[in-house]
Amino acid sequence: MVRQPISRRVRSGFTLVELLVVIGIIALLISILLPSLSRAREQGKQVKCLSNLRQLGMALVTYTNENKGRYPFHADIGGMYPEDWIFWQASRDLKDSALYRHVGSSDPEVFRCPSDDPLNRPRVLTEPYRYTYTLNYLFASNGPRKPTFATVRNATAKIVLAEEDETSLDDGNWHPQLVGSNVENFLAIRHDRRPAQNGVGFDDESRGNAAFADGHGSFISRRESRDPAHYDPLK
Repeated sequence: MVRQPISRRVRSGFTLVELLVVIGIIALLISILLPSLSRAREQGKQVKCLSNLRQLGMALVTYTNENKGRYPFHADIGGMYPEDWIFWQASRDLKDSALYRHVGSSDPEVFRCPSDDPLNRPRVLTEPYRYTYTLNYLFASNGPRKPTFATVRNATAKIVLAEEDETSLDDGNWHPQLVGSNVENFLAIRHDRRPAQNGVGFDDESRGNAAFADGHGSFISRRESRDPAHYDPLK
């Protein structure tokens, strides 16, 4: 007697339950990976932002070499001068500003952080400031200190350019010495992984990018940016 082969049903795909399980696993993996991917993306932007500041810091060194050690003007809202380090007003061409030709790049984006939104400026006084970085008021040739490159004490520790926070960013001028006042200019902390503990202006342990008088850049804390030993060129 010849036995007939037992027929088997061939499965052609997933059941609904199996499909739902796979979708659930994928969703779980995405939820786990997204924060890491977001942090990695922001870290990349922070590195690019720091690279911008290094270029601008070295451009300032070159500028002082060609101008008897003097720094450019701080480019605030009080007026427009040929010596302004950045021509930020809509009526002026950025490429004509004092620092532009010293920057080793023809890309205007070197003056902007990739994480910064120039359209998000809660404090607009005359017109929007479309860039990210600001010059330390105490270094400017039209500021109160008027230092030269040679008279800056401990140039490796003195902040000359800062990545300013969008809550205070309204011109090319950074006032680090006005701590606690209603016109204090804050170091940006948009790259810091840690959330602010006490609100903008008070979280001194959070960090942002800055360039120093010797041309190097660093990721520093707000506490450091508020220390006269780091912002006053003559101390």
